[in-house]
Formats: sequence, C-alpha cells, structure tokens
Amino acid sequence: MLGRRKDTDAPPGCDRPADEPDYTADPDGRIISLDAHLRRAGRGWTVAVIRWQGHRRLRTTRGRHRCLLSPL
Repeated sequence: MLGRRKDTDAPPGCDRPADEPDYTADPDGRIISLDAHLRRAGRGWTVAVIRWQGHRRLRTTRGRHRCLLSPL
C-alpha cells in the first residue's frame, strides 16, 4: 500500500506535507502509480462528472472512466 509518509505526512517522493509531487520526474509511475488517486486528483487534470448508462462517472483528460456512484 502506498500513501503519505508517517513521520512527515508528506506525499510519496516529497519532504513536506504541502509539497506537490513532481510527476515529470516519475513518467513511468514507479514512485506514484499512473492510476493512483494522488496523480488523478492532482493539478493538471481536467475532471468532469458525466452520466453514462444510468451511472455517474468520472472522466479525466486521459479518457478513462471510473464509476463514482450507483445508478442515479
């Protein structure tokens, strides 16, 4: 499981809690997985909630869809 550091509460690859991870230094997702919430919810993503087949889904700039809630 990957998460914040216990001693400083910093994101993976960072030293302070308020630091933003440098995703360009990790293009292959070895430190922070390419589908990790931290990477998806971070800055630089365009996010929209769309309705599709009776469900609300999250759409990101990479075109992947994730189901957020059960049928509307």
